[in-house]
Amino acid sequence: MSNRTTIFEQLYAALSGVPGLTGVFDGQAPADQAGPYLVIGQSQELRGRLIDDSERKMYVTLHIWSSYGGRAEIVRLCGLVESAMPPDYCFDDAQIMKDDASGWQHGVLTYRVYFKRG
Repeated sequence: MSNRTTIFEQLYAALSGVPGLTGVFDGQAPADQAGPYLVIGQSQELRGRLIDDSERKMYVTLHIWSSYGGRAEIVRLCGLVESAMPPDYCFDDAQIMKDDASGWQHGVLTYRVYFKRG
């Protein structure tokens, strides 16, 4: 990985090919978007693993939203997202919960990637 822009371009391209999603959005989906869809959410950048400070670590959070009543669709899509991720992205965490306000299922995936500083 070379820089932040490349990370997000690569991520968007990989996720746009996930079958079954009605869309992939950077930051927020339109209010009337039909599900299931994915939102590229928060990111956090930290120092990397190298002592010379030439590397950065970035956590990226992906949000899958589904109007399906159960968790099955989110679970299936989590697997498809994992298969579509570029090989240098490391899976860290997944949660599935019901959003009480909308009644939709909400899957939250966290991935970690390392890149050169600068």
